[in-house]
Amino acid sequence: AQALFSGGDAGELSADALAAMPSAEVSEAELADGLGLLAACVRVGLAKSNGEARRLCRGGGLRVWGEAVKDERHTLGPDDVRDGMVLLAAGKKRKARLVLNGG
Repeated sequence: AQALFSGGDAGELSADALAAMPSAEVSEAELADGLGLLAACVRVGLAKSNGEARRLCRGGGLRVWGEAVKDERHTLGPDDVRDGMVLLAAGKKRKARLVLNGG
């Protein structure tokens, strides 16, 4: 798990760690248009609502690939994809991934 958020890539994670992580699919078109960070967090289950995701973000608790994101208007794009996924975290222990489905 440390490799996951210490700037490492998904290749350093075990298949079991990835399989156990909550995930949701996202299309290339959605990422090309920019997927809102708050909506992404709700989609993967890191937050129950946009309001909850917004509070996490304002408190510095949302991370994309280990980097804290405090801008609630942040959008995820193609540059955030590594190894066909985007890794997100809420706090130190709750992690999830958006998987690129190519659609």
